[in-house]
Amino acid sequence: MRRVRLVGALVALVCAVGLSGCSSDKPSDAVPVVTDVNATGRELVTKFLTILQAGDKAALDGFLDDSFQIQRADGSAANKSKYLQNPSQVKSFALGKELTASMNGGVLIVRWSLVVDETINGKEIAKGEAPRLSSFLWHDGAWRLASHANFALPATNEPPVLDDAAAVGRDLARQFITILKNKDGAALGEFLAAAFQIQRADGTGANRLEYLAADISISSFELGPDVTAIQETNTLTVRWSLQIDETVNGEVTGKNLAPRLSTFIWENGAWRLLSHANFNALAADDVPVLADPNTTGRELVLRFAEILQSKDRVALAAFLAGAFQMQRSNGTSTDREEYLALDVNLTNFALGEELEAFQELNALTVRWSAKVVQTVDGKPVSEVFAPRLSTFIWENGAWRLLSHANFNPPVSS
Repeated sequence: MRRVRLVGALVALVCAVGLSGCSSDKPSDAVPVVTDVNATGRELVTKFLTILQAGDKAALDGFLDDSFQIQRADGSAANKSKYLQNPSQVKSFALGKELTASMNGGVLIVRWSLVVDETINGKEIAKGEAPRLSSFLWHDGAWRLASHANFALPATNEPPVLDDAAAVGRDLARQFITILKNKDGAALGEFLAAAFQIQRADGTGANRLEYLAADISISSFELGPDVTAIQETNTLTVRWSLQIDETVNGEVTGKNLAPRLSTFIWENGAWRLLSHANFNALAADDVPVLADPNTTGRELVLRFAEILQSKDRVALAAFLAGAFQMQRSNGTSTDREEYLALDVNLTNFALGEELEAFQELNALTVRWSAKVVQTVDGKPVSEVFAPRLSTFIWENGAWRLLSHANFNPPVSS
């Protein structure tokens, strides 16, 4: 017994003086000196998101501490094993400008924010900036994520009420053209609504699949100074202008400042482009400069109502532009041929007091309201004052109706 104790004492003495034969194969858990905790925190949260974006479960397993816990604002939670079975799916992300980190021994806390295109448990997450709180532990020679609080709410189809619709409209217009310039097909697919349609002044148009397949090359662009946007519940209509150096399917487009009219719809937690009208002016058709666009706009919408009331299909065909499109609030839409075939019975019509019209080169946009007693293919419409948004184009020497948005609510059952 005395000999065993002596051997043990000798081993302890050798280790105490630091001989290499007593070193462990395990990595040192000595916490590193961190000179910039914010920079380290930013690196760690970026690494977390990059692993999720890559879908690398092996890297995620190594990055998460065995004690990992996550809590989300929707009430869902997970430990490490559960999270590894169903990690978040990240398509793209951008860290917020503000990030604050603090360190105490082997614990690093990071308070940060994030804008992310993400799916959690099969549900899309709202794409607005939302805060996060993450804690990392120094363990086995590396920082590992021990806890993560996600304050982002699931995407909702309840649209936000915009304080500055014009600013949002400008951002969306710029985002649209930037995506096209970057030739980012994945981002364009996310940006376009499922029912997307585009119409150009030259008579060409495309649906979503056709537009995604189009060969669009943009060298440069500049938005015009004026943007007007109107929100109507879950739709945002934006009137804007653009100067662009562009080819579409090999054809060079006009380089002058020309108007656009875009309608966005709140869909799956984000504004998505539902329809887009491109009003590049035709050089051969001289457009009148209107001294009073409101008066002309009023005359045109009254003319539209009179034609419908008289059921004069010949006059209606002449009044509609060749590329006419109509969209209703109940989700139905028609092109020119379909609209001419409708059985429309307008028995009474009252124009609302407010009407506002703007001319931009060869396009005249009229925002107005009306109350009608009307049936369409035998079905009555709501008899309430409801807004309309009509765009006329100067075509073959006359103003013709190119697009018409009817926000009359569906008849309640």
